[in-house]
Formats: sequence, C-alpha cells, structure tokens
Amino acid sequence: RTIDLQRLSGFQFTLSANSDVQLLSAQPALLGAEHLGQSRLDRNLLSISWNQAAEQLSGDAVLFYLELMANRSAMVSDLFRLVELPTQVEAYDLDREAMSLHLHFVTEPILVHQAETLGGGFELLQNFPNPFTTNTTIRFYLPRAGEAQLELRDAAGRVVRTINQSYPAGYNLIQVEGRDLTAGLYYYSLTANGEIRNRAMVKMR
Repeated sequence: RTIDLQRLSGFQFTLSANSDVQLLSAQPALLGAEHLGQSRLDRNLLSISWNQAAEQLSGDAVLFYLELMANRSAMVSDLFRLVELPTQVEAYDLDREAMSLHLHFVTEPILVHQAETLGGGFELLQNFPNPFTTNTTIRFYLPRAGEAQLELRDAAGRVVRTINQSYPAGYNLIQVEGRDLTAGLYYYSLTANGEIRNRAMVKMR
C-alpha cells in the first residue's frame, strides 16, 4: 500500500525477501501485471516499475497482493527490504525529481507462521486472492507427477471452465483469468490420481 499517491509521478524498486519465506506470486491491484517483474521470484526478488497516468490518482491505494510461504515463524517487518537489483530504489515527484523510497510497516507487528507440512498426499489449497476481481491463483500439491483436471462451476452447478494438463510432483499453480466471469460464488474441484478435492471462491465485480 502507498499513501499520498497524488504526490508521485512514478517509482521503482526491487523487493527482496529473506530465506525465512518463499515468494510465490504477486497479484495485481493498482499496479497491473505489466508492472510486476516476477521472473526472479525463485530468488525471492520482485521488481516494480510504475509511472502515473495523465489522470492523477489520489489518496492511498493497494499496489499489489503478495503470496508467500513461510519456512519458519517470523515478523513480517524482518522479512523484507528494498534492494537495487537491478532497479534503483527511488520515487519521482510531479516535477520528475528523484525522492528516497522506504518500507514502512504501519500496522501492529504481524507474525507469519511456518507453513503446515503437508502429509505427502494430494492437496488443493485456497485460491489467492480471495475474493478476487480479475485474476486469482490456485495452488495444489501432487505427491507424484501426473494429469490433473481443474473444474470451475458457478453457484448453480454449471461448469464454466475446465483445465486439464500434466503437472510435476510437488507444488503447482494454476492462474485463473476472471475478467469474463460474472460476480458471485464459484466452486472449484481438482481431480488427480483418482482423487478429488473441492473448495469455493468469490468473484467480485
């Protein structure tokens, strides 16, 4: 989240997370996917670059949503820092003059807990973000490689989307494009190795 956005014409930085967590994905909010450099998430690095459009934005806004998995319990304020790899850490005022940029944790200290170790079996995890407006990510765990089928149904039980493909063993991601989905409740099920798991999610307007 950023505040006083109307004072800025743009900013750039790379967010680095330490080894206590693993960055999994960044979901767009104010920043579109084109502003989120996710090619180095495997190194716990997320690069950001943004310029304000001609129509000025004001107030405070959520920039993006970050999905992560904790390797051990830790305070969020201890996990992240801004680094210049490769982007310089800076913001620009309305006159295009460079300004310093800092992380500031404004809420009460937040503790993230180590991810619960899965029991080695097939697991379907909750989508993130949920609720969502445009895109959402569904994560699942396969104990061995094989085919998996995702089926998305609306509240009336009608199948609105099916994705079927092969996946490696371990954690996997499915990105769901929601722009063509109407607002409401949806159920999603994943079938793999003769087993099925079910969850629900909400699409906002």
